[in-house]
Amino acid sequence: MLALIVLLVSFITLDAGEQIFFTLASKKENKKIFFILTAVFLHLVALAAWLWVLKLAPIGIVLPITSINYILVGLAGKFLFKEDIDIRRWTAILIITIGTALVWSGK
Repeated sequence: MLALIVLLVSFITLDAGEQIFFTLASKKENKKIFFILTAVFLHLVALAAWLWVLKLAPIGIVLPITSINYILVGLAGKFLFKEDIDIRRWTAILIITIGTALVWSGK
């Protein structure tokens, strides 16, 4: 169980990091290649973690849990990229959090 949690946290973090680096690539023309290559590297490592996760637990349980990625990317948008997140998006993030907790608690 601990291995599954560590792998899920790793996958979610790597996946969010990948999205952040792709966003940086779209905004920083002078370091575009570096950010793209970093994002691709994170994607490959995340893929390896995801395949390992799927060996340990059913996809019906773990896939909904990966929606935590939306929370991380939303927070990164707010704090790293200074995006405006209105109450509707914060509400959606809260609903995702509740749904993820419900799926995990049923495990």
